[in-house]
Amino acid sequence: MLRSARTAQQSSGCGRKSVGSMTVRFADFTFDSAQRDLLRRGKRVHLSRKAFDILALLIARRPA
Repeated sequence: MLRSARTAQQSSGCGRKSVGSMTVRFADFTFDSAQRDLLRRGKRVHLSRKAFDILALLIARRPA
C-alpha cells in the first residue's frame, strides 16, 4: 500500500484541525482525500459524503 500525505493544517475560525490531504493506493483502488475521489481501476466510485468521510477516517487511522 502506497501513501503520500501532506501535513495537516489548522483550519481558520473554529480552531479545529483538518485532516491533511492524502493519496492512498490499495488493491485496485486509489483514494484521494484532496479531490474527494475514490477510483477503482481509474474509474470514479460514487460515495455519499458521509461514506467518504468514514472511509477517510478509517484510512487515516489504520495501522502502519
